Amino acid sequence: MSPRTISGTPGYACPVYSRTGRVTEGSEVYSFGMVMLELLSGLAPAQASPSRPGGIEYPIAQNLKPNAPGAQNNCLRQLDVTAGWMVPLATELVNLALRCVTMPDEDQRPRFVEIVRAIRAIGERHPRQQQQQQQQQQLAPPVTTLQPPVQQHHRPSGAPEIQPAQSPVAVADSAGSAEPAPEPSAAGTRTRAAPFCLEVVMAENLDLSSVPAETRNLPLVAAAPEGSGTVGDGPLLFPVGRLSHPDFFEAWMPDVELRNCISRTAFEISWNPASNALHLLARGANPVCVDNEFAARDRSIALHIGSQIGFPYSSAGELAVFLLLRITASGTSSGGGTHVWRLRCVHAEGLAPEELANIPTELRSLSVAGGQPLLVGRQHQPQSFEALLARSPGCLSFISRTHLQVEALAGSTGGMSVTNLSSNPVYVEGEPLAKNDRRSLAREQLLSFARLEGGSHVLFLSLQVEGWV
Repeated sequence: MSPRTISGTPGYACPVYSRTGRVTEGSEVYSFGMVMLELLSGLAPAQASPSRPGGIEYPIAQNLKPNAPGAQNNCLRQLDVTAGWMVPLATELVNLALRCVTMPDEDQRPRFVEIVRAIRAIGERHPRQQQQQQQQQQLAPPVTTLQPPVQQHHRPSGAPEIQPAQSPVAVADSAGSAEPAPEPSAAGTRTRAAPFCLEVVMAENLDLSSVPAETRNLPLVAAAPEGSGTVGDGPLLFPVGRLSHPDFFEAWMPDVELRNCISRTAFEISWNPASNALHLLARGANPVCVDNEFAARDRSIALHIGSQIGFPYSSAGELAVFLLLRITASGTSSGGGTHVWRLRCVHAEGLAPEELANIPTELRSLSVAGGQPLLVGRQHQPQSFEALLARSPGCLSFISRTHLQVEALAGSTGGMSVTNLSSNPVYVEGEPLAKNDRRSLAREQLLSFARLEGGSHVLFLSLQVEGWV
């Protein structure tokens, strides 16, 4: 945008913006980069000049010379000593900050999505406890007596992870940085499987029918502690992440960039066999959500059969879930022995009945098992909605990323319930369903999506309730 009057705090304002009067994401990124350099160096981007009354001087530009050769060395030599920066951590932040203030070419600056992903990755690679230990080692007096060498455990180095943009999350502490313990290898070690597993229900850019059957459901098994022959009777912990279950996450998320948005240990599930209570504890620096709500790190969240665990990232300013898992009772995720209801598409605008019938069943039907709420929307069933609205793509904008929650009610004749989670219109048997309202659905009733046309709603997609065992 181009405001009528150019304004902005001296030192923080992008020179390109000051010259052209045009505000862009790049000009805002420049300002954030100056904040980073200020944090690293303790120098102000601009301040009153002591030598010229009414004048301004620019300490960061004068001392760090961000756009001159050797800028990285300048920044590292002038780190704020009172902050106790660790050099590896500071180096990564300096490099990111310098990219933010690159000029005059704004296209060379990172987008905010990339900045936040990079900062989260840096936090995961340099957890707080590791920094404190290094500081204590630097400040500790020399040891004059012979001591056995202390073995330091550092996180393996690797390529920067691509992290999601989301609300602020604390830098990973010792819990987030700890690698899962290696599996016991001693002969006779006992294990205990939980009576539930994690079922993949949605993965971005992936047809789940192509996922091998053996990797669609992740069984959770606890092993006896090292040196012990049995698994205890107390609560058991199951770490989940791309390091503890690499085969599953590689099958679910072939896109390496998206897979790197999942922490090495993303969360832990605790199960108490005595009470059968389930809880989730977020562990990684990358965000995790439970039933569409973000899970704060190190805060226990109760789970139940049917709870959905998602991995979100930022896309075009919106938070979108790119991988969705569901807690399922072991042995029932495929529907065997459980009454399952189905929503089958019977009308899609632009498609003739024979064209609709030719769409694969898995794309024109949504299955809802008892006790397992299903979220419905563009981010949860992208391939289904794209196939059904191939002749009317404009209607996709009237389907929200998370539009509905449907749930099978108890019993084979219990029907279903639907809750509208969106401001976009939804109709049940021709009657509107307001946002946050819930309504029962009986067999053969219609659930419809609507678009606005000339001040009235037109139903463009209808799903009919069916049930089978």
